[in-house]
Amino acid sequence: MKNFAMFALAAGLVACGQNTENSDVSSRAGRLPSVYSFSVDRRPVDGNFEAIKIKKDEFGTYTANYRVITAGFGAPVSDTTEELGTGLTCVESKKGRILFALKCSVDMRPADGELIELTLTRDSEGFYDATLRKATYATLQGPATDVTSEIALGLSYKR
Repeated sequence: MKNFAMFALAAGLVACGQNTENSDVSSRAGRLPSVYSFSVDRRPVDGNFEAIKIKKDEFGTYTANYRVITAGFGAPVSDTTEELGTGLTCVESKKGRILFALKCSVDMRPADGELIELTLTRDSEGFYDATLRKATYATLQGPATDVTSEIALGLSYKR
């Protein structure tokens, strides 16, 4: 029994010191892409080009941007880019190689900031729908807010 206990202790210590670079669990959990790109182009049929780009910054967090290019039928073409959030932490839900959901969020509310949650979910047809939630706590300057809005529907994921 004493030999078994010593073997279990030694095996546990060896496992704790194992190189995590070669571990399947750590490599899958820590290897998120540096860029997520979702877009749809509806300009040929009086629509807009819409794109959401989520890019990793030098701090290991993500910055999300939403770009819209209008069709210009009867009006000038406009190209606008809106920053949805910075310092986001992303978590993806996958089954095999298929991305089912991507949720990127940052919560700065304890320091008079806001909660930003960008969620992209795969629908039954294989396209992605994007929603953005922004929430704040009540302060002396204003009441609490919690607004969720659909940003874009029917986006394709570009790997």
